[in-house]
Amino acid sequence: LADGVLRVRLPKASPAQPRRIEVRLG
Repeated sequence: LADGVLRVRLPKASPAQPRRIEVRLG
């Protein structure tokens, strides 16, 4: 559940960071 929440909250805050986070989560 944490992965989904982080992805949803990050994209709204900054559309450039989500890509880096997705790569880290794999």
